[in-house]
Amino acid sequence: MIRYLRGRIPAAILVLLGASLLVFSMLHFLPGDPVLIMMASGGGGIAGAQGTEISQEQYEAIRYQLGLDRPLYVQFGAFVWNALHGDLGRSFRSNQTVAELIANVLPNTFRLALLSLGISCLVGVTLGTLAAVRHNTWIDSATMAFALFGVAMPNFWFGLVLISVFALNLRWLPATGAGGWSAIILPALALGMRSAAVIARLTRASLLEVLSEGYLTTARAKGLPERIIVVRHSLRNALIPVVTIAGLQFGDLLAGAVVIEVVFARPGLGNLAVKAIENKDFPVVQGTVLVVATAYVVTNLLTDVVYALLDPRITYT
Repeated sequence: MIRYLRGRIPAAILVLLGASLLVFSMLHFLPGDPVLIMMASGGGGIAGAQGTEISQEQYEAIRYQLGLDRPLYVQFGAFVWNALHGDLGRSFRSNQTVAELIANVLPNTFRLALLSLGISCLVGVTLGTLAAVRHNTWIDSATMAFALFGVAMPNFWFGLVLISVFALNLRWLPATGAGGWSAIILPALALGMRSAAVIARLTRASLLEVLSEGYLTTARAKGLPERIIVVRHSLRNALIPVVTIAGLQFGDLLAGAVVIEVVFARPGLGNLAVKAIENKDFPVVQGTVLVVATAYVVTNLLTDVVYALLDPRITYT
């Protein structure tokens, strides 16, 4: 396992470097000048200037102060070097460090993603198990219909439906904001249902395959109750591929939180990134992408470790 992780770490670093380079390039090719955008919105940023009318000398001085006058490869190299030392730069608009801005909202995004993952696993594994045990019954058909609907359903649309039903009509839960646990239930449901559908389909397929194994026929012949056979002997082996998709889904949930946080007006990495993109606040966008990419890579590594815990036959060389 240690040897395997040592081999994966360089590959993970290359993935993070590639993601940072891609976002860095896209941001700089988008139309609009970050200095003019900052001035038009009245932001002082690092330069500390106010207003929308500045002279050419002031404009050049602000670009120099922000480091935008340097070649792109120099800017990217400086970002990577500073990031390796824990410095993600400073926001062009607020002059706060990017690390501080991310640290203020990161717990909200992780809380949302983790709760969504929990809902996805609970709903998906439960429905997938019921569909496999009740194969070719109305329960199986209903579960597969749910899975098809969940995969095809846009998260933002489902979020708007939840707001309309449970917040505006029934008034059971708040529609927006980041209050207590009641404020996170609707966003977590909206974000997690698609993953729940994927997990349900995979659980059903995997469990159906395991239930046809010969050793389970022997267990039935010995008189073991079907509940014990399914829960103790079948589900453990069937969950190995489910762990794979659940680990990958966490990265998708972090990315999907960008849209859901905007729909539900929740403070988080999503809202922070969207506002930074609108203002061409390069350091903030690069920092948020780097954090999400790092979380995705680490999740994949942890998923591989869980493989070995679920099935000791799995070894890494």
